[in-house]
Amino acid sequence: MKHTNLSDAIRAYGKTALPMHMPGHKRNTALLGSTLPYDADITEIDGFDDLHDPDGGCLSELSERLAERYGAARAFPLVNGSTGGILAAIRAMTVPGEEILVARNCHKSVYHAVELCHLRHVSLIPPTDEATGIYGSISPASVREALRAHPQIRAVVITSPTYEGVISDVRSIAAEVHAAGATLLVDAAHGAHLPFSENFPQLPTESDVTITSLHKTLPSLTQTAAALVYSKDASLEERLAREIAVFETSSPSYVLLASIERCVSLLEADAASLFSAYKTNLNHFYASCEALRNISLLTGNKQQHSTFFDFDRGKLVLRSRTPALNGITLASRLRREFLIEPEMSYTDYVLCMTSVCDTDATFERLLGALKEIDDSLGEAVYAPSAQAAVLQSVPERVLPIAEALHLSPAPLAAGEISRVYAWVYPPGVPLLVPGERVTTELLDLIRHLEQSGLKVRIQR
Repeated sequence: MKHTNLSDAIRAYGKTALPMHMPGHKRNTALLGSTLPYDADITEIDGFDDLHDPDGGCLSELSERLAERYGAARAFPLVNGSTGGILAAIRAMTVPGEEILVARNCHKSVYHAVELCHLRHVSLIPPTDEATGIYGSISPASVREALRAHPQIRAVVITSPTYEGVISDVRSIAAEVHAAGATLLVDAAHGAHLPFSENFPQLPTESDVTITSLHKTLPSLTQTAAALVYSKDASLEERLAREIAVFETSSPSYVLLASIERCVSLLEADAASLFSAYKTNLNHFYASCEALRNISLLTGNKQQHSTFFDFDRGKLVLRSRTPALNGITLASRLRREFLIEPEMSYTDYVLCMTSVCDTDATFERLLGALKEIDDSLGEAVYAPSAQAAVLQSVPERVLPIAEALHLSPAPLAAGEISRVYAWVYPPGVPLLVPGERVTTELLDLIRHLEQSGLKVRIQR
């Protein structure tokens, strides 16, 4: 049996393909250098501090610099991605058996934390955008109503910005959460870049804890992230430090830590010029896309998308207006004909991720491909998303997640209690969660997604 050489495959891909996907460094070695990783791969030796017990050395300094960049009381560098930070934060903010309010569009790691911590979750459903089917912003009023209906809730988890760039009014949501005596965790995995330019929506500092992935939208290696503490509760900070040590490896990669340090140094020295050039490229790209007849670019315009509080224009959400091309086939054409690899494709749209490491040539190459595809399409016909309505009705919760997972396995069938998760990855937002009652509408949506060419993962 012939085996694929992973190193060779990665190098070959890097020579030709245009990465319109994570990580945010975009393999831009001209900007970042190429000295990593082998000669930097060490462990906790003398003089290099200890990530989980820093004593004033280089890692303590890195934490302080991160906290300063993000305006946080304390920052924890993470080498297990936002996933590890979310698991740790939810464990630190809750007690087993408690209720927790979870926005339905949260990442699967949030639900895994609910499961592992033996919590009972209440779902908060964001509105959906009719055209794309993506979730809109969480409203402060919906948080207030949910907390009044469930006064035992002690923690709230929302995602802002979302995978597609939709931002919620975190400042007002935090006020509602704190008025109810609860704590707020914000999954801002896709918003690490937001504090560094006045031209982007800002990352609010009113949450108790915010988790963000440096690698997604900033020049840092995959798996690098940060847990940002804004709460004035010292005991929460202590619990979070403890739980990060539980969920994260005890042998952290200094290669990854070095990439965090390199990222912070770059932001300290060049954030203004990098983000100025980024803004110019995005403005040109958005203006040029207005000439496309059959492919639309989501702008986040509040008049067109009333469910959006704000929007990150660095996320390029592209949708075909003609039945001849859906999100799956648009991504396929970009990949096959132009060697452009998008971040993800869904039934109704394609998502391309951008960062300060994308050059003028990057945007021009993507724009040229879109123009060529656009010219090949027929007349535009508007059609609303097929999934928007289904996502507005969360199935009835019958059992907590942890309890449902201990039931004997059973196939998905209408009326049955789910023993599994169902999601498309990416983005990893669940269509179905263990303990929920399966509905006919949900089964129809799963079939629709699979027939469209997506793989729906059914997993315990």
